[in-house]
Amino acid sequence: MILRIGSRKSPLARLQAYKVGDALLAYYPELKIEYFFKESLGDKNLTDPLWKMPERGVFTEDFVEDLLNEKVDLVIHSWKDLPVEDRPGLKIYGCPKRADQRDLFLFRKESIGKQHLQILTSSPRREFSAKSFLKKFLPFTVKDLEFAPVRGNVNTRMRKLCEGQGDGLFLAKAALDRLLTDEREEFLDTKKEIRNFLKELNWMVLPLSYFPTAPAQAALAIEGRTNRTELEKILAPILCKKSEDAVKRERTLFRTYGGGCHQKIGISCKEHPRLGILQYFYGTSESAGIEHWIKTDNVMKPPKHRWPEESSPQFFNREAIYTEHPRTDLFIARSEALPDWKMKDEILWGAGTETWMRLAKRGFWVHGCQEGLGEEQPPIDALLGRKAQFTKLSHDSSCNNAVFPVLPTYKLTPKEIHLPKVDAYFWMSETSFLRALEIYPNIRDAEHACGPGHTAAALEKVLGKPVSVYINYRHWKEGNPLRME
Repeated sequence: MILRIGSRKSPLARLQAYKVGDALLAYYPELKIEYFFKESLGDKNLTDPLWKMPERGVFTEDFVEDLLNEKVDLVIHSWKDLPVEDRPGLKIYGCPKRADQRDLFLFRKESIGKQHLQILTSSPRREFSAKSFLKKFLPFTVKDLEFAPVRGNVNTRMRKLCEGQGDGLFLAKAALDRLLTDEREEFLDTKKEIRNFLKELNWMVLPLSYFPTAPAQAALAIEGRTNRTELEKILAPILCKKSEDAVKRERTLFRTYGGGCHQKIGISCKEHPRLGILQYFYGTSESAGIEHWIKTDNVMKPPKHRWPEESSPQFFNREAIYTEHPRTDLFIARSEALPDWKMKDEILWGAGTETWMRLAKRGFWVHGCQEGLGEEQPPIDALLGRKAQFTKLSHDSSCNNAVFPVLPTYKLTPKEIHLPKVDAYFWMSETSFLRALEIYPNIRDAEHACGPGHTAAALEKVLGKPVSVYINYRHWKEGNPLRME
């Protein structure tokens, strides 16, 4: 069988088509694949911002006739480029497993410290989010942000930034991940150029809670004719139902706001093993004004009599321990754990957005964070061109070293605590819970809740029963959705 696959002809689009083809060949070695690449309207018009073009689907509409006229059997799209409306005679068969959906912010090292920044982006969504995000998360004072449109493929946009046409640039992280990890000879020059650009730039992986993305970002859509049912069976082994369901959630919600790349709306859905589907929303519209929230499916309202009612009390005093920099990448459990070390090329990764913001106020460039959702190895090796090696900075009693080796930078001294007897408790850390349990063993029979990281597993091991998991303390206290401040 010969399968004809079409896509745009940019390096990234070709690579994405090849990835689908390679996945099919792994299941069907006898299959023969022919590729057809061409420029779309969006590739030809590099002057107008996408949202100002009168046409819809400027990167995808040119392939409709190729499918309907049977010139090709399938077209591989970046799903975010497709209109939210169905196209007559055509359907999306599904998508392979989605890549990292987050945005990446690239920044010229020469621009660090500037109070007036020019940011390159043609996306109203990114511009809207950046106005709030950058002033909180950059490690220096920013007074004014100016935005300038930028078009072209990944290399073209990065070249414009490095040539000084702006101070910062937004890209989809998945684009760089794909281009930097592919070994095909035809992409070697592209990859080498990107790697050289990255040497001149700082970068941040942007948190979905403050910077949700375009619906379907990082997902590839495989489009074909509705009457080709045999292709659905052929494609089935390489498709990811969970990725498809998340994308459809995003697009369904986006459709209620009218869709289109002119919208100042970010929507991201992501599955979490303890919280179910997390849905992030930040944007503005004429009908709803500004909305900023996180919603999850797996949440129950806690009992009325609970503790703490305001904020978590401090169970310990913290005293710094003199420690030398391990000269590895650093995972920061809380902002106070990082001494005033001089940084070189190491990566700083925070446990959550609050840790990130506090470190930024101290002048540290933070590359990303876990958003309080638990510890795991950040997927940044492609950006680094090496394997990330993290040491976790925490306290001297930390026993959570399953993911990263722990280096104590402060010690805990117990404080006197008074704990009321209530129906439910929320714990910020395993250490606080263990100290409370030691003094008040009767709390064992109450309901317990915490965030979704290591603390949940640690409490369940001690208690021998499930605990309730929330995004954070405010989510437990204020309910679902969590309204962002």
